Amino acid sequence: MVMCCLLPSTVLAVYFFWIRLPLAALLFLLAMVFIVERLIHTTYTFTDKGELHISKGRFARRETVALREVEHVEICRSGWFRTDVVVITCAGGCSRSVTPMAMEEFCHVLLKRKSELCKDDSLAG
Repeated sequence: MVMCCLLPSTVLAVYFFWIRLPLAALLFLLAMVFIVERLIHTTYTFTDKGELHISKGRFARRETVALREVEHVEICRSGWFRTDVVVITCAGGCSRSVTPMAMEEFCHVLLKRKSELCKDDSLAG
């Protein structure tokens, strides 16, 4: 999704420099900085506490998903450009979409961590 915004903003920045509108070009250059920063610094981290931390760059807040609340995980195609996303559905109907590089492996690790948490809960209880 973010990659689809990079090409138009690059073209528009060059175009606005070409027709000598530097403020508009600067605006699109700033948009490119935000897009590239989000592409480079997006991370998905599993913690020992049974949480998934989703960080979408330095300019965005970190989201936390408790693995115990995850009900369903699936890989879906979305948008006009047919990009693949992983949809994580939590208890209460809320869902998050993430785009890790290795989607199948991400889903496998998420479900494995969730099953380990469920085993630990059943052994403790």
